[in-house]
Amino acid sequence: SRCTLSWDYDVSAYGTVGVIDGNSVLITPMRQCMIPPPLCAVELVCGRPVACLMFSRGEDGRERVGALLDDGRLAIATCLEADDWEGLLLFGAGRDGGDDAGTDGDEDALVPKNRIPASVILGGALDCGHQFRHAAFLGVGQVVFVGQSIDGVDSLFHYSFDDRDDRERDDRTDRMDFENCVELEAHVSRLVRFGDDRALLEFEDGRCCVYRADGTLESTDGFQARCDVVRVVPAATTATTTTTATTVPASAPASLADAIIGLDVETGRLYRNGAVIASDATSVGVHTRSAGGPHLLYTTRANVLKTLPLFGEESEAVRRTVEDGCVLVSLPEGTVDVVLQAPRGNLEIIRPRALVLPAIEDALGRREFAAAWRLATVNRVDLNVLVNHGWPALIEKDNVRAFLEGVGSDSDVAGFLQSLSAPKAAAGDGNAENTKIDAVCEAFRNEVSSSSQHGRAWLRTELTTYTKCGDIGKALLRIKEIKELDMNNNGNGNGNGNGNEQSDERTHPSAEAGLKHVLLHNS
Repeated sequence: SRCTLSWDYDVSAYGTVGVIDGNSVLITPMRQCMIPPPLCAVELVCGRPVACLMFSRGEDGRERVGALLDDGRLAIATCLEADDWEGLLLFGAGRDGGDDAGTDGDEDALVPKNRIPASVILGGALDCGHQFRHAAFLGVGQVVFVGQSIDGVDSLFHYSFDDRDDRERDDRTDRMDFENCVELEAHVSRLVRFGDDRALLEFEDGRCCVYRADGTLESTDGFQARCDVVRVVPAATTATTTTTATTVPASAPASLADAIIGLDVETGRLYRNGAVIASDATSVGVHTRSAGGPHLLYTTRANVLKTLPLFGEESEAVRRTVEDGCVLVSLPEGTVDVVLQAPRGNLEIIRPRALVLPAIEDALGRREFAAAWRLATVNRVDLNVLVNHGWPALIEKDNVRAFLEGVGSDSDVAGFLQSLSAPKAAAGDGNAENTKIDAVCEAFRNEVSSSSQHGRAWLRTELTTYTKCGDIGKALLRIKEIKELDMNNNGNGNGNGNGNEQSDERTHPSAEAGLKHVLLHNS
């Protein structure tokens, strides 16, 4: 018989990466931290060699990982919250990991601190007459397996289990009573979860079929040859995601049609729903929760990362040169991050413009100016977009106050104002002599000076609102007022500034700090 070996990796929708390492699964949530293998955030000890790995997410958003063991058992572990796998370390400390899950005697001192046992082990598949090779979560509390009989015939098994909290159950000896068993016509090379109620099966010749939770099996678009990497995107009209303060909305556009992506690494052929869309691809990923809708990303043999809409044409691809031999590893949901791994093992995060710009536009559309500022600053996007988009939205109502609170740094807000270079245009009050910059500076000045709690903490911002409009004299007068106030307070024993006691430059900047700021930006 002839065996074909290929590299594959298991990545969840959250961007969590799982690496099989003998009896253990090395888990790293890339949305939380970047730890290159062989290191990891959490090591799940399963007690037996792991045959394959699968991810799912419950209705409460908690991520779950399942490991199919070599003896047919299924080990399952669930996060305490979202993809916070490191939170399990506190809960798992001191627990017994079951058969072969721990170490004995003097070896206890050598056990890594991030090593915990899998929460649940379901047994009972040992005597069903098949050797299980593939597994995938089908939905909440449902798993499908592909096993091979002694005669070499593959069959699919559908199993439902009690989905109660793993911490409240101890059913390591549960028998697996299968709801359905379907004999397959060919050998299966890959089994992939396809939404909440389907699973995609890829056969050795590249053909594909879909198994549904109701027990039906139907053919679908396949590939011309067996693919080493298969990614699926189920059709949906709405999509929800847990977001961070830096990225995409809670409701982002989703795919309006099923997408089945396959990559044959040997030939470089990249398939989408059966059609070849590239012939020099080396890795592929799908960003399913981006502000501009799902995007397809792939690297090429020319060391170029291409980003395009999921059903877009090659001409729409945005290109970016990457390091020689880099491959896509993870595209964490709720971010614009793309994690690449170089041949030497190091990881790198990049943020393609095709993902960043729609995210900024969406944040501005939702009046989340601080989030848009953070995205634009980190990714070197012209900050004038915050003023020009939907003008004069930035200075309307409570938006200035929300911006100040969201950014939270006097120096950062001052830097934002200093970077503005909008052309002259009517500010909306009928006075053609005003500019957008004048209107923005006035709005920020009024906000920071309207409260004594804000005024001194935002000194650099206030001075910038003067100097940006050419009123350096007013800025110097304000510095003089601050200096006199500090001297009076120091003379009265309040110790608020420039005597022997140090002032808090973050919440109570001195006159000298203000003068340095003015000279720095106006010399």
